[in-house]
Parts: sequence; C-alpha cells; structure tokens
Amino acid sequence: MAGNSIADYTGLICLPGYEEEVIPAFAAYIQQKLVWSSFNVKSILETDTRMSLFLTNFSADSFELSQLRIQSVNEEEPDIYLAPYVSLPDDWEQYLQNYVGVNTRAIALHLP
Repeated sequence: MAGNSIADYTGLICLPGYEEEVIPAFAAYIQQKLVWSSFNVKSILETDTRMSLFLTNFSADSFELSQLRIQSVNEEEPDIYLAPYVSLPDDWEQYLQNYVGVNTRAIALHLP
C-alpha cells in the first residue's frame, strides 16, 4: 500500500480486471473501520490510475485532499525526488520473451 517511505513509488496491488470492485471497497473499509487524525498517502506515481480510483472514494466533505510535489531546491541540480520505473507486461511469459536475453530466459524457465 502507498505510504511506505522507503520505497521510491508505491501503489495498490490488485488482480487485473477487479480494480473497479475492489478499490472502492478497500476505500470504504478504511473509512468505516480505521480511525486517524491524519491519513497521508506518499510517493505515488502520478500516472497510477488505481490510486486515482482509490482517492475519488474520499469525499471532500469529510476529507481534505491535497497534492504536494517535492522538487529539488536548486534548479540547476537534478531532481533527486524523481525515481526511475519500468512498465512491465501483463504476464510472465511476455516478460521472458520481450524483456530478457536468451541466457536469462533459459535460467528463468528452470525456476520452480
């Protein structure tokens, strides 16, 4: 879940195709069962559609939603708050065929 300060980017893990059912239910559970004075969700990749779906389930009447983008203080230096990421294919077989070399693929096929 989002908010792990050690990770560069975090998000929600959900079986593809079930996001529309699971994520609103998860948001409802959090609102009904958990009590907090502040609920911070940090280090979210801006293009994460699952997190957007999650946050739309928190009403502006009950929650103050704000977005903060942290950037380097010195504009001449690279932005140390940006982290690289890799978009992965939908399944393991596509990954093996399209993202790794022959030697790595041969080793991976023999894994339990």
